[in-house]
Amino acid sequence: SAVMLAQSPDGDYLLPTHSVGSFTGWQPIPRPQGIAWESWQSRELRVTADALSEPGVFNPGGFPDLPRSRAAVPLFGFDRQVVAVLGVTRDEAGGFSSEELKVFRLIGEVVSSALERVEATAQLMRQLHESQVMLNTVKTIAGNSFDTIWADLLRATVDLVPKVQAGSIFVREIDRYV
Repeated sequence: SAVMLAQSPDGDYLLPTHSVGSFTGWQPIPRPQGIAWESWQSRELRVTADALSEPGVFNPGGFPDLPRSRAAVPLFGFDRQVVAVLGVTRDEAGGFSSEELKVFRLIGEVVSSALERVEATAQLMRQLHESQVMLNTVKTIAGNSFDTIWADLLRATVDLVPKVQAGSIFVREIDRYV
């Protein structure tokens, strides 16, 4: 089984975002319980050889049929901050070989690299959009009449400010408002 865990908006829980196998229907994991939080905070792979006998394993219902072996690896974003934890389980105790743990760590590094690239690309796309809006604004100011400049500046402002969908500009001229 495998699960992707991300931090809740308030930072108090790890929430399953995607899962396969026995992780379906998992509950949020409160800070600082479980190896997923240990992995998040230490920024390293964490492994539990036997979840039934090791302290610190998150088991909210006290279920005796937990997956016995667990591993969690942090995933990093653009700024090298942890953005998620990837967790895997096996039903038997001592279920992961050293080779499998190396592969799991490598998967974490590859996914982190992909996340970094996606975030970097998104940042470059935002910067490109901002530059295009600014260029269009300069072209508009240079080539249009004064009456259309305000409308074009307003459109550019709305495009540049995140989550803004509309705006107004009030300009005082000598004896009237436009």
